[in-house]
Amino acid sequence: MEAVALFDFEATERDELTFRKGDLLKITNMEDDQNWYTAELQGTPGFVPKNYIKVTAHPYGDHVQHFKILQDGKGNYFVWEEKFISINKLIDFYRNTTIAREKNIFLRDRQPSLEKPQEAQALLDFTPDQPSELKFRKGDVIELLDCSDSSHWKGRCHGRVGVFPSKYVLPTYDGQM
Repeated sequence: MEAVALFDFEATERDELTFRKGDLLKITNMEDDQNWYTAELQGTPGFVPKNYIKVTAHPYGDHVQHFKILQDGKGNYFVWEEKFISINKLIDFYRNTTIAREKNIFLRDRQPSLEKPQEAQALLDFTPDQPSELKFRKGDVIELLDCSDSSHWKGRCHGRVGVFPSKYVLPTYDGQM
């Protein structure tokens, strides 16, 4: 599960995680505390206040399964008994071998949605070179007006309209990122 930081957060305790608005966090536990989640940012774990983040939805509806990838003392990755030298090798293996014990579940790439995104979250700052381009900061929410060109989209942010590279944003489908 992933989340986008809505605000900057400065850790005040050793077990908390400092992050900045727009950072993508990997949520590792949402159940132990009603106000705090455990998360990772660039491999660093810690507690994050849940009201500072927005959990991104998976496009698979009720069919999401979670599996924790573990690492042994030699640096090998595993889910069950089979070990791999890289996470990519593990993923490749489970594309053709069921990852679950109770059902046949195979890893697959996310299928592109047929829906058009309505908004997008800025992953990076974008400073325009041209007057027709849209300036935004990491974490800004951009209303999408035209996504017909796969590389450059048109959007509205902070009351301004312009085009921008689509690779700078994470699109939102049905109001969920």
